[in-house]
Amino acid sequence: GYVQIANIFEETANQEKDRRSISQNSLMWMWFAYIANKHGNESEDYYKHYKELFLKVPDKIHPEKMVTLGTSELDTKQFTEFLNKIQADAASEFGIKLPTPEDLYWEEFQNEYKNNL
Repeated sequence: GYVQIANIFEETANQEKDRRSISQNSLMWMWFAYIANKHGNESEDYYKHYKELFLKVPDKIHPEKMVTLGTSELDTKQFTEFLNKIQADAASEFGIKLPTPEDLYWEEFQNEYKNNL
């Protein structure tokens, strides 16, 4: 299975209802910069693509309509699920392994892509 990013980024196990963490958001943008570097386009293009792909939900007032959530609307658990889906999709669609802090080359990756935040 894919790395459970929640364990890395949640401050405590009981904060599932907290908004996404800064670390989760930073990881997402580093990943998008990495994908953009490997396949072209801009980080923002991948952000929009993955929001459309994974964050569409029925509208609360008009359930027959779909709306796309922004990541700032996600709690840490939902954001973890979003990141796991991005990681799986990047592997299958682009052949890219998106690194996490558990990877041996994380520090090198972070140093290269944190400037894109």
